[in-house]
Formats: sequence, C-alpha cells, structure tokens
Amino acid sequence: MKIRWRPRLRTVLVVVNLLILALPLGGIGALRLYENELIRRTEAELIGQGAFVAESWRGAIADQLGVPLNHPRARAWGLPCARAWRDKATPKRPLRARPALLDVGRATIQPRASNPKRRKGGGDPIAVAAGVRLQPQLQRATTTTLSAVRVVGPRGFVVATSRAGLGGWLGHWPEIARGLHGEPSSLLRIRTTRHRAPLESISRGTPLRVFVTVPVVERDRVLGVVVLSRTPMDVTKALYINRIYLASGAAALLAVVALVALLTSIAVNRPLRRLKEMARRVADGEPDQVAPIAHPGTVEIAELSDAIVRMARTLSGRAAYIEAFAGNVSHALKTPLTSIRGTVELLQDHLHTMEPAQADRFLANLAGDAERLERLVLRLMALARAGTVQPAGAAIDARTVIHAVAARWRDRHDDRITTEIAATPLHARVAPETLDSMVDTLVDNAFRHGGDDVQVHLSASPLADEPGIIEIAISDDGAGIDPAIADQLFEPFVTTAGDRGGSGLGLAIVRALAEGLGGSVMHVPSSPAGSRFSLRFAEVSDPHIS
Repeated sequence: MKIRWRPRLRTVLVVVNLLILALPLGGIGALRLYENELIRRTEAELIGQGAFVAESWRGAIADQLGVPLNHPRARAWGLPCARAWRDKATPKRPLRARPALLDVGRATIQPRASNPKRRKGGGDPIAVAAGVRLQPQLQRATTTTLSAVRVVGPRGFVVATSRAGLGGWLGHWPEIARGLHGEPSSLLRIRTTRHRAPLESISRGTPLRVFVTVPVVERDRVLGVVVLSRTPMDVTKALYINRIYLASGAAALLAVVALVALLTSIAVNRPLRRLKEMARRVADGEPDQVAPIAHPGTVEIAELSDAIVRMARTLSGRAAYIEAFAGNVSHALKTPLTSIRGTVELLQDHLHTMEPAQADRFLANLAGDAERLERLVLRLMALARAGTVQPAGAAIDARTVIHAVAARWRDRHDDRITTEIAATPLHARVAPETLDSMVDTLVDNAFRHGGDDVQVHLSASPLADEPGIIEIAISDDGAGIDPAIADQLFEPFVTTAGDRGGSGLGLAIVRALAEGLGGSVMHVPSSPAGSRFSLRFAEVSDPHIS
C-alpha cells in the first residue's frame, strides 16, 4: 500500500512565511557576519605581517649588537618582560598560532589614534641604528600590503615606520604600553580620515581601522613592539569585488523562491481552483459531476474535497427524495381533495332535492375527508420534526413506557395484547414521550393491519447476541406483510391500508425518530404467519451520567 504524505495547510503556510521572513533577516545576518569576517581577516593578515617584521627586527638588533640574541651580553639589552605575559610568550609547543578575535559587535571602539609626541632623550642608539636598516624595507612593503607599520623601540620611540612619525614617542598609546610589557593586543579605532572612494579604486570607505601590536620578545626581554594598522575592506567594496559570485547566488536564491512559489501553487492554489470548480458545479445543480480531487496537496484540502463530494451526494439524494416526496404528498392530498370537491359540487346542485338521510351521508363523507387531510398534515409535521430529534440528556427505564403503552391498549382490546418484559431495568437515552409515540405507532399498525382477531405481543429485553443493545419487539399473528412491499415499509406513503385511512407515514416517522436517537427499527419476517418489528437502542450502563 502506497502511503502519500500530505502536510497540513497551516504547516505549508507557516513554512512559506518563515522562508519569506528568513530571506531579509538572513541577508542582514549574512552581511553582519561578512563585515565581521572582513575585520578578522584584516586582523589575521596584520598578525602575519607583524610576525615577519618582528623576525626582521630581531635580526637587525642582533646585527647591531654583534652577538646572537641568546648571548649573555645581548640578554641585558631591552626591557624586562612582565611575568604574567612572559609565561604566555614562552612557547610550550613548537607551533603556536595567535587567533584573530576581533568582533565588531562586542569590541569597544577606541577613539582616533593620536599623533606621536616629541620627547627629549630620543630612542636607544642600537634601536635607532636597527631602525635605519629596517626603514627601507617597511616603505617598500607598504606599497603592497597597504598596511601602516611602525617599529617602536624599548623606550617607546618610533625607530622605523612605513609612514610619517619617525622619532616620535608613542608610549602614551595603551596598546604600546601593554606591548612594552610583552602583551600582544588587537583593537578597533575610529578612522582618522574617511572619504567615499570609488568601487574600482584601492581606497576603502570603512569608518574603522584595525590596530595590531606584536611585541618582540626574546626569552624574558622585550626588544620592541611592532604596531600595524590597516583599514578593512568595507562590505560594499567586497560585494562589488565578488559581484559575479553574488549574482550567481542571487539567481540561485530567486530560483529557490520561484520553486517555493511553484510548490505553494501546486500544494494550495491549484487544489483551491479545483475546489472552486466543484462548488460551482454544486451551485449550478450538477452534483453528479463532482468527484474528489486526485492530488489535494494538503490534509485540509483533502478533507474539504471529501466534504464537498459528500455534500453533493447528499444534495442529490435530498433532491430526489424531495421530488418523490412532493409527488407522494400531492397524490395523498389529491384523493381527499377530489372527493371533497365532488361532494361539494353534488351538494351545490342537488342539496335542495336530496333526502335528509342522503344529505347527512354526503356531509359525513366531507367530515371524514377533512379529518383525513388533518391527520395527513399532522403526520407530515411529525415526520419533519422527527428528522431533528436528539438523544435525551438523562436515561430512562424503558420498561415504564412499555407498561404504560400496554395498559392503554389493553383497555381498548382487553386480552388481545400480551407482554413479556425483562425483570432488570432497561436504561436508554430517549425521552419518555418519544419512546411512547414510537411503540404506540407500532402497536397501532399491528392492530390496524393484522385483522379483527389479531393477537399482539409486546416484549422488551437485552439482546443476547449483541451486548449493550436492548430490543423492544412488537409481533402479531395476523396475515403478515406482502413480501413485494416488505423492503419499502419504512418509505413515506407506503401503506397497505389506504382504504382504511392509512397515510403510510407512521413507519417512516418511527424510523426517523429511531435514527435520530442513534437506534434502529427493522421488520423481521415471522413464521409461519404474522409480522414482527424490532426497535433497538443502546443500553446505558450508568443512567446518572448525562
């Protein structure tokens, strides 16, 4: 058996709305993450460049000292490294990477970088001489890396730089002060100058600038600090550079949106159009042309499609029933009306020449026909009300009603009715007057159609072969029911006693009442003669629960 998964309409709409909401939110989040990634990429590049400049600075210092840096005479040069950072600076493993940790959303943005100050004393001679050697290399490298690089000696003076400020003192910068104690740092500062650059140029319009300090540490001595800074690429320029890839991604995103719209159309819009067509056919009186939707898409549409099909079939059946019912009503009313009209015309023409006894006979016929019409109208009203009956709120003991009906008919027919009623209570959820009407109608039919000497037996007991069901049976020993009409007994206007004033509505009313109460009524063939009607209801185990 093939199982077809059908999502609920609410699920489809929620998913579609979430996807629509996720597009702009996802775009904003992606841009924010991309901006942060650009800053971290710049930080990582500066850390890498700083490592190379630091190694060059070590070589320049060693050349000026004339001995290796691990020589005792070289160990006295520089600043002592703070203990807290000396332990961290000492590598415990052969490889040690410094991660890029800047986060534009969490980092404290520092003010613009101040200019180097002029201070007496100047830099250390060895550091100044090493800086002179390193200065040309930094200026040549900056044309490629676009980074501003400064090398600060142990006394805080700029001894080499790729830009201006050579010889100035930067000890007042917090990152320089930490670097001279051996602490590396990365931070964001507000950019000093900012202008809107063309997308094709190498200039950048980001309002922030990344600063990275790399302390040059040799064992427990700080030989200097490398300070690097660069403006990260702004998102607009990055998007422009990657425009080909972004255009491809946008095309893919549009394809996804189109696919979602297509799937929504298939899952919702197309079945809805089919439902609209089904409803139009029902409204135009074509219920036979309505069929369930082959591919409803969602559970709700499948259920609605089945409901419309059931409604169409019900309306078709009701239309046929009303047409047949109207014809039967017309036929049932036509007979007494024709008799009344003929009698009235006869009396109008011959009343003054009739004998009194003959006139009384015609008037009696008029009264009988009028009574028949009144009884027919009352039966029709009872049949209409029977279709709307509901089970009673509280359960009753059916035996009480059976005893009352039997006593009432025993007063009329003396010993021609017998009873057999269970000794234990028979609780059913049905109003006493409704059960009385149903049983009374069945007993009346038995006496009316069974003959002058018919014996009627009324019984009530639980069904042995169907637990939880009680049966009220009315049987007689009359001539029985013609098998030709046995299957139509409960249809309106079907009667075998039309000449005796039967309307053919009694059994139809009983069936409508029984079905409305959740029960049933049926004709059970009897042998060798007679007829039997079985009225069945569900037995209530606890009559106090409504």
